[in-house]
Amino acid sequence: NAILNLTSATEFSEFVQQVRNEKQSTVLMMSQYNEPLCGRFFRGFSDVIREYPEHPDGQRKWDERTFHPNLSGEVVPLNKLWPNGSPGFLKKIFQLAIMASGAPTHWAMRTILATEPNELLRLPYDFAPSHHVDPHGDQLVRKRSDQLFSGSD
Repeated sequence: NAILNLTSATEFSEFVQQVRNEKQSTVLMMSQYNEPLCGRFFRGFSDVIREYPEHPDGQRKWDERTFHPNLSGEVVPLNKLWPNGSPGFLKKIFQLAIMASGAPTHWAMRTILATEPNELLRLPYDFAPSHHVDPHGDQLVRKRSDQLFSGSD
């Protein structure tokens, strides 16, 4: 996720207390927040379908990590439902997605997607962070929770 809440709460009820009653929340705006939302979704999708050979056996391919109920209602990995492998159309879509997530294509897609109108998905320009957390551009923002979307300072 591009926005992480850095609460000191140890229980969910304590977190609710901070946000609702104290009207305080500390969030970390990760550098990928500046990338278009569509590109972040695509990267997340590519990460899900990518093969991970370093993972334990049975968790390396997407259809081993994705579950669905079988005919008797038991929740099983998709590869158990497809004994002959995943459907061909999915293989083609996923191969294309993995190929498109490579460095040269990723750069081109990022350039194209950067022109999309997603102003509603970004914080206003006058939403000033309190300071930078690291050199990668991640920002730590401290604002009252009722100010996050009201546009007030």
